[in-house]
Amino acid sequence: MTTPAPPAPMVEEEPAPRPGPWRNGLGTASLVLGLVGIACGLTLLLGALGAVCGVVGLVLGILARKRVSRRRATNGGTAAAGIATSALAVVAGSLAVVLLVKTGDHLAARPDRFERAPDSDPLPSVTLDLEELDRKREPATAPVGTPLEPVGFGTDEITVTVTGVRRDVPAENGYVQPKRGEFLAADVEVKAIRVAETVDVHPLKFKVVYADGEVAQATFYSGQAGKRLTVTRLNTGQHVSGTLVFDVDPARVAGAKIQFADPTGQPAAYWTIG
Repeated sequence: MTTPAPPAPMVEEEPAPRPGPWRNGLGTASLVLGLVGIACGLTLLLGALGAVCGVVGLVLGILARKRVSRRRATNGGTAAAGIATSALAVVAGSLAVVLLVKTGDHLAARPDRFERAPDSDPLPSVTLDLEELDRKREPATAPVGTPLEPVGFGTDEITVTVTGVRRDVPAENGYVQPKRGEFLAADVEVKAIRVAETVDVHPLKFKVVYADGEVAQATFYSGQAGKRLTVTRLNTGQHVSGTLVFDVDPARVAGAKIQFADPTGQPAAYWTIG
């Protein structure tokens, strides 16, 4: 009797590859994030962003490789490249962050690094102040009858003339008598050639200055009525004339001058009485 042969062992066949659609998105995303992370890591200020992109890309690359091993994806090369580039992005981004921190600490320790160094030899100012230059001019002195351009009026152009001087003039009335000896009358004229706004003319801007520096102010009496020099405001092209009377010491008139003052009260011009 023949013994029947034992049945052949069952051989389990490998399952056929799973048909598509393939899930290749993780590998592609990993590669893109790796490349972006490297680019950011090479920029000092974006190093932290590059490191984050590298970490995320590395995770996605590993998940993509697992999908390939399970035959759920076909882009194994892309996933491997994503893992490599993402790892490089992590390294580059980390180095950039370290360099950025060290640079900030260095700058904080040297706050004067960006401060402007003081000029060792500053250039002198070349701005011209016409009024300041005018004030520094010495007032001119001329004989009676000479028109003068007084100093101290800045850009305003005026001329002042003491046209004549008369000594021992009578008072306007018999009740007023000189206290120092005699009345001295001076005829003056002021012209506004070119002024920015207006120029004020006042009798008290005129004085008699003796040789020793003592002064005599103009009085309120000016000989004949109607010829007094009164307070006047002049515009460009206008002029005013009148008479001033000074109570003077006749023994000191020789060598004295008539002074005209600028708006600040400083001497602006002189006329010798003679």
